[in-house]
Amino acid sequence: MPSPSFNLFYEADSPVPARAEVPRAYRGLFTPESPHPAPKLRKAGHSTAFVLPDPIQSADPATTPSPEMGPIAWRSLLRDSMVLLLIQQTYRLTLEDATTRENLGGPFFKDWFASVSTLCCWDDGDRGTTNYLWHPLLGSTSSFVFANNHRASEETPIGTSTRYWKAKGAQGLYSFVYSLNYEIGPLSEASIGNVGLKPGEMTYCDFVLTPAIGLLISIGEDAARLHIIDRVKRNHRYWGNTLAVLLNPTRSVANVMGGKRPWRGPAWSEPGRTR
Repeated sequence: MPSPSFNLFYEADSPVPARAEVPRAYRGLFTPESPHPAPKLRKAGHSTAFVLPDPIQSADPATTPSPEMGPIAWRSLLRDSMVLLLIQQTYRLTLEDATTRENLGGPFFKDWFASVSTLCCWDDGDRGTTNYLWHPLLGSTSSFVFANNHRASEETPIGTSTRYWKAKGAQGLYSFVYSLNYEIGPLSEASIGNVGLKPGEMTYCDFVLTPAIGLLISIGEDAARLHIIDRVKRNHRYWGNTLAVLLNPTRSVANVMGGKRPWRGPAWSEPGRTR
C-alpha cells in the first residue's frame, strides 16, 4: 500500500503543528537573526500607555510663556504700558491738587500745544524727592514693563555680558520714550491738566532724570534679584517671594500691570520658564 503523500506547501497536511502566521511587516523583528534590537521594557508597575512627550504647561500666568515669541512682544508691551499710563493719569485727576482738574475745560489741542511750547530750563519747582526719587521709580517701572516683554531682558541675568547691557540700553530707551509721552504726549501732563501752560512748569528735568536714575534703580533690582532674592527663595519660597516684593518694588508694579504675580521674576531667575 503506497505511503500517504504529504504536500509540503500546505500546513494542514504537515505532521508538524502549524505556527501562527506572522505579518510580513513584523517578520524577523524578534528572532536572533534580526538586525534590530529588542525593545526595552519599562520596570513593572510603570505603564507607558498614557505617557506624554512633554509636560503640560502651567496655567499660572506667572509662569505661562507669552504667545508672542518674537524679540519684543509688542501687543502685550503696549497693553501693559497703557494700563500703567491710565493709572498714573487717574491718580493725577483724583488725588493731585485742584489745578489739574480746573484746566480740563479749555480747548484741548490749543492748550496742549501751548503747554508744550513753554518747555525750557531745568528747575520745574517740584520737590527734590519728586524729581530724584518718585519720578525715577516710575522710570524704573516703565523699564521693567519693557523688560517683561523683551526676550533678551528676560533671558539674560545681570553681569558683564554685552547682551545684558544692550538689553538694559533698550529698557532705558523705552523708559525715555514712555516718560516723553507721559510729559508731552496725547495722554500726558501737558494735554490733561495742561502742566506747562504757565511758563516754568514744563522743563527738561523729568526728561533726563526719570529714565536715567530709573535705569540705575532697575540695575540695582536686578542685582538684588540675583544675589539675595533667588538665594533665599531656593530654600524658603515664602520669604523669597516676600523679599521679591520688598527689594524689587518697581518690577513688582510692572508685573501687576501685566496681570502677573508681583513676586514673579525674570526667566533667568526661574529655570524652565521662557517669558
